Amino acid sequence: MDNLFTIIDTVSFILWYVSCGLLTVLWALAIALLATVLHASFRTPNLKARLNTFREEFRAVWRNYSEL
Repeated sequence: MDNLFTIIDTVSFILWYVSCGLLTVLWALAIALLATVLHASFRTPNLKARLNTFREEFRAVWRNYSEL
């Protein structure tokens, strides 16, 4: 009877160890996919030109406020 419990405990430990490894891999894949999607969504073409345009618009608005 004790031998049966030892076998069940061993199989249970092996299954737990393998499933935790699989869970870790699945989490890593999910995080990598999320990071890829976030990076792609925040990428904009010609970001430097857009920032320069924003800076010029901000300066124009600031000049108008300083003239008041």
